[in-house]
Amino acid sequence: MIGPTIAPEALRPQVEGDFANERVKQAIMASLFDEPLAPAKIGRFTVLRELGRGGTGVVYAAYDEELERKVAVKLLHPEATVASQADARTRLLREAQAMARLSHPNIVSVHEVGTHLDQVYVAMEFVHGVTLSTWLKRQQRSWREVVDVFRQAASGLAAAHEAGLVHRDFKPQNAMVGDDGRVRVLDFGLARAESDPQLFADLERTRDRDGSFAAASLRALDASLTVTGSLIGTPAYMAPEQFRGDRADARSDQFALCVALYEALFRGRPFPGDNLAELMRAVLAGHLRDPGSAKVPRSLRAAVLRGLQVRPEHRHPSMDAFIAAIDRVVEPRRGTWLAAAGLTVGLAAVGAGLSYQTGVDIRVCEDRARQEVAAVWNPARFAGVGASLRAVDPTVAQSWTVARRQYDAYAERWADVAAEACVAAEVRHEQSSGLYEQRRACLGDRLRDFEAVLDLFGRPDTAFAVHASDLVAGLETPESCADPLELQRRPAPPDDPELARALAGQHAAIATAEAHRRAGKFTEALAVLDGLTLPDGRLPLRADYELTRGRVLVSSGRPKDALLSLQTAYFAALEAARERVAIAAATELVEVTGVHLADFDAAERWVRHVEALLARGGAPPQRAALAEAQGQVALATGRYAEALGHFERAIAMHEQAGSSHLPEVSVLFRLAADAATSLGLLDKAQEHVDRALVTLRDRLCDPGATMATAIDYASLVATKDAAPAADTGCCQRHPEFAGSLRSAGMLALRHGEADAAAAIFERAQRGVAGLVPDDSHLALQLTNGAVEALMQRGELAQAERLVRRALAGASRASVGLPIDARPLHPELFRLRVWLAKALLHQGDLAGAEAEIRATIVDAERAWGDDEPYVASALEVLAEILAGAGQAPEAVTVAERAYAVASARGELVQPSLRYASGFRLARSLAAAGQSERAEHVAEEARALAAAASDVRMVEAVEAWLLAHKRG
Repeated sequence: MIGPTIAPEALRPQVEGDFANERVKQAIMASLFDEPLAPAKIGRFTVLRELGRGGTGVVYAAYDEELERKVAVKLLHPEATVASQADARTRLLREAQAMARLSHPNIVSVHEVGTHLDQVYVAMEFVHGVTLSTWLKRQQRSWREVVDVFRQAASGLAAAHEAGLVHRDFKPQNAMVGDDGRVRVLDFGLARAESDPQLFADLERTRDRDGSFAAASLRALDASLTVTGSLIGTPAYMAPEQFRGDRADARSDQFALCVALYEALFRGRPFPGDNLAELMRAVLAGHLRDPGSAKVPRSLRAAVLRGLQVRPEHRHPSMDAFIAAIDRVVEPRRGTWLAAAGLTVGLAAVGAGLSYQTGVDIRVCEDRARQEVAAVWNPARFAGVGASLRAVDPTVAQSWTVARRQYDAYAERWADVAAEACVAAEVRHEQSSGLYEQRRACLGDRLRDFEAVLDLFGRPDTAFAVHASDLVAGLETPESCADPLELQRRPAPPDDPELARALAGQHAAIATAEAHRRAGKFTEALAVLDGLTLPDGRLPLRADYELTRGRVLVSSGRPKDALLSLQTAYFAALEAARERVAIAAATELVEVTGVHLADFDAAERWVRHVEALLARGGAPPQRAALAEAQGQVALATGRYAEALGHFERAIAMHEQAGSSHLPEVSVLFRLAADAATSLGLLDKAQEHVDRALVTLRDRLCDPGATMATAIDYASLVATKDAAPAADTGCCQRHPEFAGSLRSAGMLALRHGEADAAAAIFERAQRGVAGLVPDDSHLALQLTNGAVEALMQRGELAQAERLVRRALAGASRASVGLPIDARPLHPELFRLRVWLAKALLHQGDLAGAEAEIRATIVDAERAWGDDEPYVASALEVLAEILAGAGQAPEAVTVAERAYAVASARGELVQPSLRYASGFRLARSLAAAGQSERAEHVAEEARALAAAASDVRMVEAVEAWLLAHKRG
């Protein structure tokens, strides 16, 4: 008997994975036994036909027999990169269930979530309609029609964000316009909870087999990318952070929505690029196309372009804020009402709280906020500053241009927060009048501090221009005024208006002093603070004053004087219940006592103070600041493994908190590079150096001007030229750039690239000339690096002159620690060790011995005789004694150096251990203890090899060979 013919489509896999095989087997069995083909099922749903397929799964039209309704069922692809398929299914199931809990008219409803043959499926409402992409193509749409449907899509995304979910792949194909006119966002197949730590796969892995991006055509830009199971998104709609491999958040969805809205309004893509590589470069550089002459309101154009900013923090604060921005375009403005209300802004009362009126609506709140900030931030007042700065120092012109955008962004954020506070209290009546007054007072403080920074630009000054980004980044965020607990801790404003104005003026002066400090103007900052007379009993004011004063004193090299101010700030803040200020003061004290004063016991006590306060609920940046301070202390005392752990932990905290744009993050990468270099982890050190330079460039430079010629460690070493490249003009004068160059120079020394290192150090010194005092901490670090490069090159006399000049300039007024001071500053200690080495290798044994013995005495008094740092000085003394023919004495000193360097094991810089070991081996050999000498030398060679110190390995091997032959 011949059975029925099997139709080709019956044999074609209609469902992904094992279910497809099951379908084929059903067709074969039906043919063999002359039975009708049983309908395919996914769970309890009967599959009718395939609707479409994409990077995340296949969608079918299906029928729900129990509830007698048509549904759409999506069968998700398994994720091959997850170690356990069970884990993959569990995660996908969890995410789908999270979507099922969402109920919003602009999100497709999820009826059921389950698994079928080890794959997760999602059963959703069947929407009768077309995709947003098709809706746009069917006919010409007015801008109002376009905005209406996109507003609905934005509302759906906002609801998902409120539930903690991010879509990550919004595009017109992932939204349906129903026959009823309602928009539903669908295909949350790429959605992840915002707290999910999984990062995107490296975009490098999307390269074609020939290693090129060029094969990715324009058509491919519309396809969802799936990289070895890690879903990324659709390139044409991907945000810069997705291209970089960073975690996507709600602002990434905003970017994608604005790309789609731009296309709909202006009939073209916002970023140029015919393939993936070109598109990625354009998006990362922020190269937006000119929207052209489309008849679209200016304010709508501005709202869309803001959503397309490269930096997430420069976009609208949230999807709700974006919706509010486009609503302002659609609804008629109420300017005449404002004029009738006689709305005015009086900045004299800003410090005591900004006045407000009742009986207003959302539009009034928003207009009022914009007028308030416009009275302070008026770009017209700075029209001539850029030209003046270019005339004074052309290298800072680009940094000023970039900083202006950051000031614009701060002003917009302030206006957004102020408007939201007004709406919450005066429109929705969700806040009490007391809390609203506190919030307004807080916003007044933020605006006052913003104005204090802006006032610095009244005249052109290179230092202010170089630090322009630091000044605005260092301001308290307007968003902090939304924290009810922090607001409740604010002191009530005085009833006396005269006293209120006086206190506001003093707070403004403190803000001005802090701005001077961030710009490196320490003398001016102290002058402002010294001119204040604080009233009695105002503990919050006293805490702010002493914290700022302490920071200025530390920055100007007076740590002993800073100690009293910071301690006063800490206890005043505690008494005034200002925990934020207390945490900041105690964190500063960790670094002052542990790094500048080398009082490690005191530093550990202050760590415990900070930890106790943070246990009550400190913010991630506060925890990161403590980790940085702990790392600084460990780094200063040679505990490099511990230091690296602290720095990498702080970096992770900033990344998780979304604060990677802050100035301290590039500092953390630099410090992590220093620790890794000292540990011999040279690949890790290079990675951190590169990230320090990239982070700094991203913050200070225009990406469109620098993306193509980005500076990194490899290019610095290859150049071997002290002249700065033109593309780094935006940051070459910044002290932190000099600090990152120093880290690169130290890494080059470890690689044996003395010539390249010397050029790098010289470039750093040229960059900060005139901006950083010659006897500052940074200048001393650069000098130490330059001296080491000279020593490697054999330029001993030049090295000696450089050290003596630096030591002579290290006076109490500038560093706070003279050469013979107790305790000893680590950078001065290093310089004195270098001086002894330079004298030794020039044949001045007596001078070298006198210098190194004095240095050892000072170091032991400062840090104790078991501090690893002392080993480097003891090693030099042993070499001097051996050169003088005092073999027994040399062995005794070398034994002690080796013991001190080895006492703490891997927590200590490896170079201290293998350098002291090699010195001991040579001393033992000179004393006739050949067998032990060879054993110790072998250990030193192994340690040097593990630390990738090629020069030391070669030196030890050459010595061993000569010793065995001799």
